[in-house]
Amino acid sequence: MPLNRYFIIMGTGTAIAAASWVMVLLFLNPQVSGAVGVALFFVSFFLVIFGIASIVGYAARRIFRRNVIAFKLVALSFRQAILIAALLTGSLFLQSRGYFTWWTALLLLTFLTLIEAFFSARATSGRHAPQGGVHGT
Repeated sequence: MPLNRYFIIMGTGTAIAAASWVMVLLFLNPQVSGAVGVALFFVSFFLVIFGIASIVGYAARRIFRRNVIAFKLVALSFRQAILIAALLTGSLFLQSRGYFTWWTALLLLTFLTLIEAFFSARATSGRHAPQGGVHGT
């Protein structure tokens, strides 16, 4: 997929998610809509943060790392945007339930940091898939 098409799709998706998040904020009452309304809030919030973090992350990396291939920057931005969105959405969810404290935030941050460290180490080791095809030969 060409890079400009990726940004058109990502930008459009982020705009749609932002519009849906605003609509959820304005038109849904969490006490009346129940779990569905709350789930719509968190899903749309996650998608907005994910889209913004992905686009901004790529743009920042492109400015500071001009000699890196674009698809590698997109993949890194995409992965880290998911983690950032999970951190913010998870924190907001914990806060909504009354469980957000400094140590739960630290646990969530540590867990997501370990996930990023795993994928980062895997990417630098050069072992993305087993060698030798289906049977490993």
